[in-house]
Amino acid sequence: MNRNRIMNSSFQFKFNSHDDKFSYIILPIVRQNEALSVVTRAFYPYENVCKGLKLAENTKAVNELNELVKESIKDGISIVAVDNTTNEIIGVSINKIHRLLPAGETSFFEHFVKERCKEKESSIVMRFMIDCESTVDLFQHFKTDKLMEIMFLAVLPEYGQHGIGYELVKVDLELLAALHESFKGTDVAIALWTTNYSAKIGERLGFQVLSECFYDKIEYDGIKLSDIIDSQHKCSRVAGKKLDKKK
Repeated sequence: MNRNRIMNSSFQFKFNSHDDKFSYIILPIVRQNEALSVVTRAFYPYENVCKGLKLAENTKAVNELNELVKESIKDGISIVAVDNTTNEIIGVSINKIHRLLPAGETSFFEHFVKERCKEKESSIVMRFMIDCESTVDLFQHFKTDKLMEIMFLAVLPEYGQHGIGYELVKVDLELLAALHESFKGTDVAIALWTTNYSAKIGERLGFQVLSECFYDKIEYDGIKLSDIIDSQHKCSRVAGKKLDKKK
């Protein structure tokens, strides 16, 4: 990837792929609907838990999780991949900032599933995320009060095999470093890798696996996840990475 970053007071930046076919930028709020379209077309039908639940077939469930995406986009740290020929958004990394809460206070995800998720499929996805991530005290592990979660990572199927998912996560880390340097933000990224493929991306970029949630041990509303997920994928992995300190 050619390093072509443009920073200003609005915290905009840009990276180009090595062949200049794709650009990676912070998602502009005016292009939110394009990003939602990518999530709808490329995340819900293919991510393991969503796919197993056939969530994409339930428009109400899709709309509920799209509300989660819109709330997360407001944090201003989501990254999109753009086809430089068509100017089309073809990949997304929807990211969310989590802050350490006082004891007893409800987390963003817990509040969201309680107040906004009425459909079984969207509720299960949210409960799964909450349950897996609660297997590790991430704030304590990284000795921080703020985390950036790489929440929904998706690339349009017709753009597969171009390494776009990997580059999106790589740019996520570049953004994290720039935020930390400029505004004293968090220096920790976390993710819940739900497929072998996303786990490989995390491994290549130095994420540490902190917990594994095996699908044959997880059941919601009488649905065991191992019964609905391809057997080649055995578990989801809670992973994190603390930025290397500059020497």
